[in-house]
Amino acid sequence: MAQVDEFVNELPNGYDSNIGEDGVKLSAGQRQRVSIARALIKDADILVLDEATSNLDSQTESDILDSIEQSNDDYGVIIISHRLSTVKRADTINILIDGQITNRGTHEELIRSDNEYQELYDLQE
Repeated sequence: MAQVDEFVNELPNGYDSNIGEDGVKLSAGQRQRVSIARALIKDADILVLDEATSNLDSQTESDILDSIEQSNDDYGVIIISHRLSTVKRADTINILIDGQITNRGTHEELIRSDNEYQELYDLQE
């Protein structure tokens, strides 16, 4: 689900490879995928992804989010991100400014409103 096999199989010893302390021999995106995999393995009730895909390309991010969404696991997912591609498909998006929720809705509802989300969407699109 975290797209880890894609790069681990290319390491000299696969899953038995030495990746250094804190994964220093991996790229930032590879470390993020390992972190996502570790979180998924824990089988928690809630999965919190805080900028968890910020160093991934759009396709890998989409593949991981598709896998999580299509899994049969029964858990809630909280995604914290500045990248709208990461949150577009969420059931509910909360806009926080200075620690306060200033707006709430689906992606479609928020881009039709005159708010910070719509402005950010225009900038990112």
